[in-house]
Amino acid sequence: MAPPRISLKFLGTSSMPNATRNYSSLLVKVDNHTVMVDCGESTQRQFQARYIGGDEKMANLKTILVTHLHADHVLGIVPLLMSMMGPSGTAASASDAPRVEIFGPRGLRALIRTTLTLCYSKLSGKYVVHELTWPRPDTHTSASGGSIPTSLLDEPDRPIPALPPHESELPGRDIPMELGPAAWTRFTSFKAHGQCPRVHISAAPITHRCPTLGYTFEEEWATSPLDAAVPELLKANAQALLDERNIRNPLSLLPRLTQQRESILLPDGTMLHPPPLDLPGRKVTVLGDTSDATGGLLDGLAGTEAKARGMAALARGSDVLVHESTNIALPAALTRDGKAESRPQAMVKAAERGHSTPQGAGAFAALVRAGCLILNHFSVRYPAPPHYLLGKQIGGPNDDGASTTASGTERNGSGPGGAGPGAASKQGPRQLGEPERRSLVMREFESQAAESWRAAAAAGEGGSGGAMTTDADVQPGFEVKAAYDGFVYDVPPRPRVASRHVPFSRPGETWHADPPHPAAFSTASYARRSSKKASARAVVATTPAAAKYQSRDGDWDPSPYLLDDVTRREAHAVVLLNSPIGDVQKRHLVRIWETAKYRLCADGAANRLVEAFGYDCFVKGTRDQMPLPHAIVGDLDSVRPEVKSFFAEQGVEILLRPSQYATDLQKCIQAVEDHEASAAGDGARSSELVLLIFGGLSGRFDQSVHTLHVLWQLAPGAADLGGVEDPSETEAAASDGRGGKLRKRRRTYVVGDGSMAWLLSPGKHRLRMSRAVMGKTCGLLPLGVGNAGARISTKGLEWDLEGEPPSTLGGFLSTSNHLAHPDGEVEVETDQPVYWTVELKQQAGVLEEEE
Repeated sequence: MAPPRISLKFLGTSSMPNATRNYSSLLVKVDNHTVMVDCGESTQRQFQARYIGGDEKMANLKTILVTHLHADHVLGIVPLLMSMMGPSGTAASASDAPRVEIFGPRGLRALIRTTLTLCYSKLSGKYVVHELTWPRPDTHTSASGGSIPTSLLDEPDRPIPALPPHESELPGRDIPMELGPAAWTRFTSFKAHGQCPRVHISAAPITHRCPTLGYTFEEEWATSPLDAAVPELLKANAQALLDERNIRNPLSLLPRLTQQRESILLPDGTMLHPPPLDLPGRKVTVLGDTSDATGGLLDGLAGTEAKARGMAALARGSDVLVHESTNIALPAALTRDGKAESRPQAMVKAAERGHSTPQGAGAFAALVRAGCLILNHFSVRYPAPPHYLLGKQIGGPNDDGASTTASGTERNGSGPGGAGPGAASKQGPRQLGEPERRSLVMREFESQAAESWRAAAAAGEGGSGGAMTTDADVQPGFEVKAAYDGFVYDVPPRPRVASRHVPFSRPGETWHADPPHPAAFSTASYARRSSKKASARAVVATTPAAAKYQSRDGDWDPSPYLLDDVTRREAHAVVLLNSPIGDVQKRHLVRIWETAKYRLCADGAANRLVEAFGYDCFVKGTRDQMPLPHAIVGDLDSVRPEVKSFFAEQGVEILLRPSQYATDLQKCIQAVEDHEASAAGDGARSSELVLLIFGGLSGRFDQSVHTLHVLWQLAPGAADLGGVEDPSETEAAASDGRGGKLRKRRRTYVVGDGSMAWLLSPGKHRLRMSRAVMGKTCGLLPLGVGNAGARISTKGLEWDLEGEPPSTLGGFLSTSNHLAHPDGEVEVETDQPVYWTVELKQQAGVLEEEE
């Protein structure tokens, strides 16, 4: 399938309106799915204007992103909502589905709510506002011990109206900045339609006079069309699929290939393979007003580590970068008084107001290796050329009008002019008309930005922070364009990656997957790059609690596995399950994984590992290498062939255990048992490892319940109700599988996407949970104890239990309780097995607000 059209349409390109430009606003479109970035006054009129919005339909507008709360970027939001969903004299629809989602800094929710309320405005639909929140100054730490860039800190508190929600407003999220990457990675995503690759949106702080954001849109890699032979092979096996697997429609298996990306073994022995991920995704970066798009995060840094945080990391490799250029120093030929303006003075003046010149825009474009730089947000002093000159080359007697890219090659521009170096300064004495002068001013913006880009690339600096750009990084076709109201830029698809892929293999044939392309499962964001793994580690390394933490014998305490600097950590094994690994989970997984004595992937969990960190993290000798899993275990029906081949080439053991009498989780735990027995057999001291099951409390509900079932199987003191043995394995060696039977273990913890859980057997227990990584909310769940319930007594909770009434489903339950002890210490006594659960913090080292 052809890649979707990704385009940018500029509705407003000025800091103040004039006869040719409106306030800031632009549209990012993926086919017909539309996202708006900023919404200055009169944006809804621009949206509907024939020569600007064109044929745009408000019905396609799904999301509004706000970079900051200055008036020229937000005062058009409420009028736009009125155009989309009103005016209406009736109450809002009872539907819970928002017509539009709005994201932006703290205070945006109150701004919209207050305006709608005080203006007596009613809407016929619902909206929701999600706020991206900055950390408080008193909770922020600096890994280097230096000062914190102001871009990372919220401004001093200012009065924000606290009106009740508008009747059309749905509850929104407060999304905290991730301290490690200094960004909000993948806080939302969308698909234009079912066949489109998903597009992920991230944000990072940039320097301005108030909390300000830049946004990146990152398209996932896509696949080539399915080979025509594949459906025919499915049809040829139709009868056998019906007889053997009760599959009535053989084509119903196609989503397993195209969506789940699993290989399929047909009854005749043919193996179908998913189409290759060979179409790289595109990246678009749109910045708000800024005097420094790095957010100050490069100050004092050198080398590649400088790109590990903030917008410099998110925007790296952008196909298109939209950067403001409010001011410029014009040559004498283009000033009205005939005097040349000073570039240093223009840069200082712009920076004092939190803005940029073409020099700053070009340097940042070089830093992030952008393919195209689009200049935006011009001062009212620089009106757009008239429409009849847009796209035409205007020159003086000594200028042939050819435009130039940053690499120095001539090309024809599609904007008001190309980026010819010093285009305006070459002008002869001919008197320019005002329309011509405007066009040449825009060419001068482009020329100076391209000049800055070339200088930064040649210096190998990207403008700041040390050697950050190499010859291989330079984009040979780099373009600079100055935007105008109504300007449209189509983001071209990236070329397909060469592939040796075959759609199927016959019995006896050896199939080799393409060498995995690291970028197919990576992103410039913190969450999916190896350099960000180091940043994740740094978050905890700078937490005071982590440096002082001491574990105690006999406690139920998973904290040492989530912190870096501890006095003692019992040896542990980790089993990674086939469930999504979120941004918070990544940080915890890095710590657990790197310190584990034995690491296992349960079948398709190997896919998740690659998707989360990229292939390059697992190649020996690479920077910030992640330890390889010791084995991939299971019936191997979920791990993708190319992932399995990659890990096998790295020396990872592939353990096929086909029994259907045990789950992949149970098979992994049996592999841990075998590893412990083997170590003891080799003469080593027999020592049971603490077991951590990672990812067992997210995704499908039945799988979460199964994880709780396994905790029961493993817990001493929980009734051994047996397990189903595989008849084919009853006489096999113990290491070859044991059905669903497991041995009791002393300590087992489960790490979910927002909480941890373990099973407490009957008796007295002492629990300890570091408040640096765990929240205060906890619960005691008496699952599987019958109607009589469990008599539970506690000490150290905000609402301690006293044994009566008994706790049971359908009766009394203690959920959403709170840890009361500052060190997270709790004593529990129970007469029945009960599950303990405690929340994981979204940001390590940040205590709750009331603390």
